Amino acid sequence: VLLTQAPTGTTSLLSGVSSGIEPVYDFITTRKDRIGTHIMVHPLLEEWQETNPENPKPAWFVASNDLTPEDHVRVQAKIQEYTDSSISKTVNAPNSHKVEDVERLYMMAYDLGCKGVTYFRDGCREGVLSHGAEGATPQATPQATPEVKAPEELLVPAGYLARRTRPSVTHAQTTRTATPQGVLWSTLTFDQELEPLEVFLHVGKTGSDMHSLTEALGRSITEYLRSPGPQSARERLEALGHQFRGIGGSERMLGLPRSVPDAVATMIDTYLNDSLEPQDETPYLGISSEATSIQVNGGLVPSNSLPAKSIPAKSTSIPAPATVDLCPECGVCSLVREEGCHKCYNCGYSKCG
Repeated sequence: VLLTQAPTGTTSLLSGVSSGIEPVYDFITTRKDRIGTHIMVHPLLEEWQETNPENPKPAWFVASNDLTPEDHVRVQAKIQEYTDSSISKTVNAPNSHKVEDVERLYMMAYDLGCKGVTYFRDGCREGVLSHGAEGATPQATPQATPEVKAPEELLVPAGYLARRTRPSVTHAQTTRTATPQGVLWSTLTFDQELEPLEVFLHVGKTGSDMHSLTEALGRSITEYLRSPGPQSARERLEALGHQFRGIGGSERMLGLPRSVPDAVATMIDTYLNDSLEPQDETPYLGISSEATSIQVNGGLVPSNSLPAKSIPAKSTSIPAPATVDLCPECGVCSLVREEGCHKCYNCGYSKCG
């Protein structure tokens, strides 16, 4: 087979594009995932409301529930004529559908040549998406309430925080944390009400893979903190800390966070608890720039007064963490630049061949 249509529901939402032959599920939806509940407004409706704030939504904004189940099957069958493999397509049906109706649809799909069919009866189970949003339902018909709402009122439901912008002046807190991948510099900035606003993360030298990955992680956290929603910025940080805490990588060093995300969780805990006390039985050991002292829970003590650290043998000969990057061959953070060439201390990979 050459042609198929894979499921693209989530990826199309993230990209802000059409999900293939599927109709728009709804123009305002509630999405529930592991990081909370979000109100999502379709870009076409958003654009239309900005230019027509006083007019009701026209009839040509057709969503999945505006079509009959038979319409869904016929569209899939027509596409199937030009697609030699299966098609990811959902037949949306009303809650009033009975077993006999499902049987009729299945036989209709078979008779029309569909190679598969997916059926979903509205309200039969809790899904990732649900229709509409409390306090955010757009004007659906000309008979809707005559009260005129501004576009921003239609797009941000009652009780939800609007998207926050960066003020000209911010406060910041910078934390230095040693990780198996190098020293993590994390800066958490606050707005005028001292609410968390953005995060900057930095590991390694500019241009390295570790630097780009940590910068992307910081930008993603910032976007989440600024986005509209019912949660406060502090609640969102708590959720992120819960997700990041305990994530491990390929290298482990006694006394250090398991990975960069684990170190970010430590930074979040430090802010939320306003304390540098450790969050588990393993103490936080941040190796200072001078090799003669170790930072333990905020204070410097002589390094010879601490128990010996268990470091993997392959890591003992690697230079300072700031010069280490991810190896493209084995994926371990053990790629260093020596004598004008990059080589891996873990698998022996050499960029110069």
